[in-house]
Amino acid sequence: MLIYFLLIPLIWGASRIASKRDKFGFLMIVVALLTLVAGLRGENVGIDTPAYISKFKCIADGHPELAYGLEAGFKFLIKCLLTIWNNTSFVFTVIAFFTNYLIIKRLWDFRKIASVPCMVLCYYAGFYGFTLNITRQLLAIAVIFYFSRLLEKRKYLSFLLVVILSAIFLHKTSLICVTFIAADVFLWKNLSKRQRRIICFGVAAAIIAIPVAYSFIAGNLLSKYIKYFKTINLNLGIMLPMKIFFLVATLYISKKRVFPEKPKHFSEEEFREYRARKSTVIFYSVGLLTSFLGYFFPFMERAGYSFLIFECVYFGILTKDCARKTDTYHDQMVARSNIFIYSAILVLIVGYGFVMSLLGKGQGIVPYYIA
Repeated sequence: MLIYFLLIPLIWGASRIASKRDKFGFLMIVVALLTLVAGLRGENVGIDTPAYISKFKCIADGHPELAYGLEAGFKFLIKCLLTIWNNTSFVFTVIAFFTNYLIIKRLWDFRKIASVPCMVLCYYAGFYGFTLNITRQLLAIAVIFYFSRLLEKRKYLSFLLVVILSAIFLHKTSLICVTFIAADVFLWKNLSKRQRRIICFGVAAAIIAIPVAYSFIAGNLLSKYIKYFKTINLNLGIMLPMKIFFLVATLYISKKRVFPEKPKHFSEEEFREYRARKSTVIFYSVGLLTSFLGYFFPFMERAGYSFLIFECVYFGILTKDCARKTDTYHDQMVARSNIFIYSAILVLIVGYGFVMSLLGKGQGIVPYYIA
């Protein structure tokens, strides 16, 4: 357990230096540390790790059909990695590197509107443990999260292609991320006619494709996931309601911090920042609401992880020092006092979840040992 706590000051220090010097290179230290810890873990570190190792061995032995539950595309990728080096730790290390790099690199994109140290620490405390368990799904989430930058450039077709490829090669639940495009409905008047047509076409195509998708895909997909809805298993907690209350309260108290005064005429950069703030709140809200499924159906909270990862960005927005020299002294003091209060609350919320997860054996990631 000690290693997880020792990483905290290292992550915070590297993130702070990267933020102050505006150089992503320092965050590669964080990526390297997180990659090594996840990649070199022992075979029993993480509940899902033994199953992954068993399936990787089946693929290495030329029996991919025995690796049940893995997408054909993912089996192909694993086969390629095992051809380079027939070692499961090598495979885990490669997956961990791309997962952590893509997520942290995407978080770096928000550095102008959000605190980098806060975002990275929130990712570590709230999501990093998943790299040692739901390895494949978190890699898919990392890919979608990273390429959500395409939406900021309004490249919707390119993003759809990424979602499809992620569903084929990584995890079928990536398909739910098509709904990311719906966020632009809330920014409709800022879109060009061509972009509006693309969104309308996408919605129409999705409606038409439902019967076809059901015939060719949904049969197997639903049979795989419908079992989770057959029995209700109440698993109530306080963390999710606490986060929802915190979201609503902070949006009410600090609306100007989350959504600064909207300019009458957007420059391209201003539009991207405004869109980033608004889409962050939308995605995070959807993630929290979707996670409620986990209170009633086992494992179904995972359906919201692709959205919930925007929690890191939202918390970063709240703790970003945006005070300007042109602001009055009173406004600067209020802004900075809010940052202090929010930071203290986030330490309690995120820290509580992190500590309780480890004390509860963190789904098998405690105790930690090297392979």
